[in-house]
Amino acid sequence: MALEVEQRSHIEDDKVEQILKTLTEKFGEPERSVYVTILLKGKTAHGRIRRKAGSEKIVYTQKSGESGHVGREEPNEEYGVDNLEGIKKKLAGSELDKALSFVTERFTFKHEDISVELSRHGVFGNFLEVEVLLDKEDGESQNEAVGRVNQMMNTLGVQVMSGEEYQAHMDLMFATHSFAISDLELDTELTRV
Repeated sequence: MALEVEQRSHIEDDKVEQILKTLTEKFGEPERSVYVTILLKGKTAHGRIRRKAGSEKIVYTQKSGESGHVGREEPNEEYGVDNLEGIKKKLAGSELDKALSFVTERFTFKHEDISVELSRHGVFGNFLEVEVLLDKEDGESQNEAVGRVNQMMNTLGVQVMSGEEYQAHMDLMFATHSFAISDLELDTELTRV
């Protein structure tokens, strides 16, 4: 299983187009994707359900560790759009009790093994994320990967959002925009794109 090592920066609405232009000049044309994203939260657990526009697959991700942690495992499970019952059973057997749903527009750039993603997340806001997937069998340490991610953030001239800042943003979004997971209508939410 891979460990995702990432850092993020919150990007104000009036800065998105300039950053997109800078990234395109630096790395070439991005891959553009549109998703429905549903963030899930419980007292000690959190996860995500995501469907890419036009895809017949839905990805359920069980998050481990704190939202703002730089490196954490994120195991994914894939379901077909015709098998929402599998996800519903998973949710029913979990402690997750809140959901936050929005449409994500993502621009992905690649530089060697580093992924740079500029995303517009509807009510959740705009974020630049730089990440490396660290294979546990590879010799690179988590600290080395964090160093490379931070170096890329510095190169791009964006301020790293601390784990505490990201967690506070998540908490605010859930406090102001979430709804009870019992009210989550997957059939409706996942067909928004």
